[in-house]
Amino acid sequence: MIQTADQLLKERVRQWREAADTLRSVRDEDTRATSTAKALRFFRGSVLAALASHPPRPWSGLVEQQRCFGKLRRT
Repeated sequence: MIQTADQLLKERVRQWREAADTLRSVRDEDTRATSTAKALRFFRGSVLAALASHPPRPWSGLVEQQRCFGKLRRT
């Protein structure tokens, strides 16, 4: 049976909706089972390697962040 693009899209949306609860449960269980300390150890090497070519800036970026938040509050 040949389906139109609209029919395929609707079917894909239906499939994602059907899977949403299961995917949410898997995500939540993965989050509960994750060890923050273990994750930090895992990524430590990558961060240290990146620092060689991308050293930290002398500012934190908080001032720029607050400026962006201020713009959002005004709109």
